[in-house]
Amino acid sequence: GNSVADFCSAVARPLPTPGGGPAAAVSACVGIGLLEMSADISARKKGWTMDLNPFVELREKALECARGDAHAYCGLLSSVYEDQAACPEGKRERWTRLAAEVPCAVIMLCSDAVEHALSVDRKLLLKLVR
Repeated sequence: GNSVADFCSAVARPLPTPGGGPAAAVSACVGIGLLEMSADISARKKGWTMDLNPFVELREKALECARGDAHAYCGLLSSVYEDQAACPEGKRERWTRLAAEVPCAVIMLCSDAVEHALSVDRKLLLKLVR
């Protein structure tokens, strides 16, 4: 299934994935959801209507990062254990780059979510994150 309990159990298993990358991406998704909620509450208090689509898109991208990280890490592992004579040149480097890109993408998604939330009510939201 796709439940939180299933994911947490999978993270706890002594397997290479899901590991820190997917866990960080899922945590980012939750954090973005909380920013979305806070920004929406703040906007409603001011009588504004807020476009929540950027938050929805960022949450979806964070979940895609979780899947992408697992894919990249499995590719990296396969390139490490593959017969190096048969391994195409640059394959390990490509998988290493992909595995490193996912955590960087998660950081950028979080930054984008904070920027969008701060555009609603900077003073209130800064109190929430301190």
